[in-house]
Amino acid sequence: MNERAPQPPHSPEIAKNKVEVQELDWSPEAQELVRGRVEQLINQVVDQNIGVIIFLDKSARPLSWLFRDLWQRQVPNQPLPIIRYLNIGRGADEQSSARGGFAVPSTSVMMNREPAKLRQLETKVKTAAEGAGLLDVDDLPSEWQATISEQTESLEILNQRLGHDIFDREKVLVVDDLTDTGQSLLTAMSAIKSAFPQTAKVLGRGIFSFHEIKQLGFQDDTDLLPWLHSEGWTGVHEYGAKTSFASTSHQGTRAALTEQGNKMQQASLAKAELIAKRLVDGQISAADLPHVTEVLGFAAKQYDDASALLDSETFAARHKTLRQQISALAQTKHDKVANNKAA
Repeated sequence: MNERAPQPPHSPEIAKNKVEVQELDWSPEAQELVRGRVEQLINQVVDQNIGVIIFLDKSARPLSWLFRDLWQRQVPNQPLPIIRYLNIGRGADEQSSARGGFAVPSTSVMMNREPAKLRQLETKVKTAAEGAGLLDVDDLPSEWQATISEQTESLEILNQRLGHDIFDREKVLVVDDLTDTGQSLLTAMSAIKSAFPQTAKVLGRGIFSFHEIKQLGFQDDTDLLPWLHSEGWTGVHEYGAKTSFASTSHQGTRAALTEQGNKMQQASLAKAELIAKRLVDGQISAADLPHVTEVLGFAAKQYDDASALLDSETFAARHKTLRQQISALAQTKHDKVANNKAA
């Protein structure tokens, strides 16, 4: 196994700023669950001798911060694996069949050709997120792997962005925060295997499954991972398909942030104006008002997020605040262990 490369700081360095934002509303119950799953992930990484971990941007990035912090406390004598980030999810301007610049095969086609393997894979995606083992890239239907391996242009970009040296003969683990169908996770795993065939093995898992959110006592995914669907908290901006895989820190992304912020503001204002017009025209009944209120609330939140993108200090302050919350969560666990030993 290669000697582990020096690690970059676990989050982009944020210049001191005067903007202050409130911490995310994150219940103790949710924090405890998240910490437990990341501790479980650390055990799997040690047991499997994982050399490289790819966290999927942008929403899995805060989990990588917690992973680093807990690693130092949980297995301080073990070398930290190489950690990288990959933006492979579906962007707002991409078609539903695209994942970070990769077209994925039709589920119906795979169901016709390899139904048993696809059903087994769907079950494994769910159980892996709940802690029962890891997905293996070899579990994917051959149709899926063939479709990804044929997309040479995207694979070349991926190879350039991540650099092939770190993957030589290493076991690679791809980590997503939440999995549903698992398309983003499976696409990333297949892309890593195709772009870097010298890897020893490519494994993957989600930290949580959408299927278990309500079973765990939460109404929504943001109750569990409160930074979801909000800009700025993770310290990165998610680019569209043309610049796929470009998981980049806040520094140097001003033009992209401004463009995205303007688009979001325009979209939210257009949505509010459309609803107002329909109200005036009598096209919305009293029975529809609760839903209308919900839509307007989402539009207002979208506008606020756009404002955060356009205000670089607010963007940076959000990221800094979440990073501090993550550090505090890891420290809480450390303090509990120390107190138990003292007792």
